[in-house]
Amino acid sequence: MLLSRLTLFWKISIPAFILFFFMMALTALNLNELWHTMQEERVTGLKHIIQSAKTAVTVVQKQEKAGLFSRQEAQIRAKAALEQIRYDDGVGYVFVFHKDGTNLVHPNKALQGTNLLNVKDSRGNYITRDLITLSEQGGGRYTYLWEKPNGGTPIEKISWVEAIPEWQWVLGTGIYTDDLKAAFHVHAAKTIGLTIFAFAFAGFVSYLVIQSISKPMGELIRNMGQLAAGESNIAVEGLRRQDEVGRMARAIRIFIANENHRKTLEGQLQQTMNEVRFNRDLLINAVDVINDGIIIFDESDRLILANRLMLELYPSLSEHLEKKSTITELGIEELPSPGLTGKDEFEPSPSYSCEKELHNDKWYRIEKSRTLDGGSIAVFSNITEYKKQNVKLQGQTSELVKLLQKEMALAETQREFVTMASHEFKTPLTIINGNIRRIEKRVEDITPDRLLERTANIQNAVQRMQFLIERFMSFSSDEIEGVKIQAKSINLQHCLKQLCEGYCEAEEDAVIHCNVDNLPEEFLADEVLLNQCLSNIILNAVKYSAPRSPVRVEGQVDDKYVTITVQDQGVGIAEDELPSIFKKYFRASSGLSRAGTGIGLHFAKMVLDEHGGNIKVESTLGKGSCFNILLPASLIGAQDENTSNLTKQAS
Repeated sequence: MLLSRLTLFWKISIPAFILFFFMMALTALNLNELWHTMQEERVTGLKHIIQSAKTAVTVVQKQEKAGLFSRQEAQIRAKAALEQIRYDDGVGYVFVFHKDGTNLVHPNKALQGTNLLNVKDSRGNYITRDLITLSEQGGGRYTYLWEKPNGGTPIEKISWVEAIPEWQWVLGTGIYTDDLKAAFHVHAAKTIGLTIFAFAFAGFVSYLVIQSISKPMGELIRNMGQLAAGESNIAVEGLRRQDEVGRMARAIRIFIANENHRKTLEGQLQQTMNEVRFNRDLLINAVDVINDGIIIFDESDRLILANRLMLELYPSLSEHLEKKSTITELGIEELPSPGLTGKDEFEPSPSYSCEKELHNDKWYRIEKSRTLDGGSIAVFSNITEYKKQNVKLQGQTSELVKLLQKEMALAETQREFVTMASHEFKTPLTIINGNIRRIEKRVEDITPDRLLERTANIQNAVQRMQFLIERFMSFSSDEIEGVKIQAKSINLQHCLKQLCEGYCEAEEDAVIHCNVDNLPEEFLADEVLLNQCLSNIILNAVKYSAPRSPVRVEGQVDDKYVTITVQDQGVGIAEDELPSIFKKYFRASSGLSRAGTGIGLHFAKMVLDEHGGNIKVESTLGKGSCFNILLPASLIGAQDENTSNLTKQAS
């Protein structure tokens, strides 16, 4: 670069000259702005004077309009008033022209009444014409050359003119710029002089600064040359200075001290290297004795050490040791990855390990870590025997877990069996209890036939309990979750009528309207489980309805389904709870005030699923529910008692 070729003197002087020219340009801009500001201030004063003059004329015009004077008298009075307006020690005055160019008011009486339309200044400008034209355009500023009232050479003058349309007058005044220029030149001379003085003073200071830097810098350059030549007995000047030169001098003194110290350390380093070589030999012998394979790389990923067991595992390492090959050149994927030896790049952590089966069919734990000098080390430990024992232990653990899971499943199955059995026994117990209470109430007047009917009901309920016990006890632990059925041909119409009559006999407050004459008399199903399913639904309808509230049980048959409808006017079920009522242990919030387990509807759904059927429910909270039990019409009149074929026939 060009700056690198310049001396210190010019590097400091050039910015000073640039600053000087910048300051002069800034001064010129400021003076130009000052000149325009001074002119605008004077023009503003002229505008105020014209406004005052127009005000005086306006007063006379109002008097004319009021009839106090004629127009001629009013214009005479206005001219007299305008002739009295003088300012700037009498140099400033107001002049008036008629639009035809005739001068009406002027300090020079010789010009009054004279037509000045063709008067020009030394620049060739028609002064009167331009002033009249400017007033017709609304008035404004006009610059021209004109002599002062006391005579003399024409001087630049700035005028402001405005029109008085009623009288066709052009009213104007102006100032001479000679005094304005004089004041501006005085200010400009002071500003430029101060700028030149400031630059001269800054130049003198810069010269002193350059001298205070260049001379000691030359001496420091000479000292650096001596130091580069290998000299160390050098006298450095400027050490007590507090500026940059002083810091450089002190830095050179440190370089000299370091050079002397370096020569001392060279001797110590040679002695240390001899000790390191001796210790390295000891380390190699010790590493060979270790029962693990060890391989070490330096900070550049180059191989520097592999012990005996490592050479046995990878015989090609002997050749790579002589070449000091890199990790990549070795081609051994189990070794530390290239580029992972740097102290800030070792991933995923400074030390990690893995287990792998190698080419000799043995398992090794490979531990990789970073060394203190930025290199890396890998240790191969034979864990083949450990892996064998671990596999054996894992097999035993898996078998134990399976047995434990089976035991837990069996315990859960037993719990569900007890819950389900206790729920399903409630129906026959309810019938037994209801008939016994009826007998107790009418023990003196009950007829033998009625007594036999009651005892028959009790006997049927007991037989039903016995049958349920035998069915539940015959289930294996694998059958409890999904109920297995024993199908035979049953009279579905008779079963429903018997259920309804039994409830009405057992519960005094139960009112059940049973209309099932359309149901088939021959239907393939598991009589006990289907009875229990229907019992759960009818019993719920009675249980969750008010006493003596009617429950309707009806049956219909079409081409696809045998439909049994159970409708009540009870508490109903909330709409958002309907999808959950068939889940195990779920109870609707509207029925929590009555005892229950949440098993009945779940059991009913299981039984219907095994028969290939379904159940649908419609309910309105506070108005009641309607359960529609759908059984396949294909089971009507079927005689197959093989349980496994029931679902196939339903399909």
